[in-house]
Amino acid sequence: MRIESLPRWLLVVVSVLLAAGAGTCFSQTNANETLRQIDAQRREAELAVERARIRSLEFDADMARMRAETDRINANTERLRAATERMGTELEARAVADRAAQAVARQEKIASAAAKKNEEELDELRDEIARADVRTKNNFYLAGLVAVFIAFGAFVVKIGRRGVSMKNNEKFGLVTVIVSFLLMLLSLVVSDKWVYNQDILSNLMISLKIQLLANVHLFSYDPSAYNPSDDFLIDFQTKYLVFVCISLAAYGVTTYLGITPTPWIKTIKKQQESAIPSSESEKKGES
Repeated sequence: MRIESLPRWLLVVVSVLLAAGAGTCFSQTNANETLRQIDAQRREAELAVERARIRSLEFDADMARMRAETDRINANTERLRAATERMGTELEARAVADRAAQAVARQEKIASAAAKKNEEELDELRDEIARADVRTKNNFYLAGLVAVFIAFGAFVVKIGRRGVSMKNNEKFGLVTVIVSFLLMLLSLVVSDKWVYNQDILSNLMISLKIQLLANVHLFSYDPSAYNPSDDFLIDFQTKYLVFVCISLAAYGVTTYLGITPTPWIKTIKKQQESAIPSSESEKKGES
């Protein structure tokens, strides 16, 4: 069927219906598009709000971190201040202790010096007392020795004034006593190791030694074999020689008194006994 054969009113109605349908379709399309735009804007707004909330949370976290860092810095500052105060207190206490130690050291030094001075004065006083005691003892020994020799000399002079010539035993005894005395003095003179704060008798019995003829080359090739007693070829204590001299002097005294014979008395008697028969034979020949 052709469109031209249709009635005009039908065409008009159809045209109106088509126009209404097209307008309705166009309106529906515009509404859907608007809704999609609104929904997209809503989602964008929600995303913006979410981003803003996330930024707010990040900001709050950053602020919390900053507050924590600030608190840590404040705590470190407080610790440093406390450490500085403690160090200052320790330094001050150490300085006070050092000053006290220096004061104590000065006091101890002064006390030590005073004690040392007092000790030196006491030592000097003890030495002076010891020297005085030594001088007293030495004077006593010397006076006794001089008295003995004076008595012996007076006895010899008294015997000599009788006008009688000295016998052989008296001569020998006197010479023996004099020689013994001189040897004793010589032994004391050549002795070493005198101790100034001891008297002559103590020195003689303890420390005096006769050391002669130094042995310089002894043990020069073997230092490990060194022995101080081998430094001298002659090395012995003086008291032994003094004892020998005293024994000789005693023998001289007993010989002088006629208690012990002289060493050559038997030889003289034998010569006298042999001389008597010869003289008698000579007299008989002359007669």
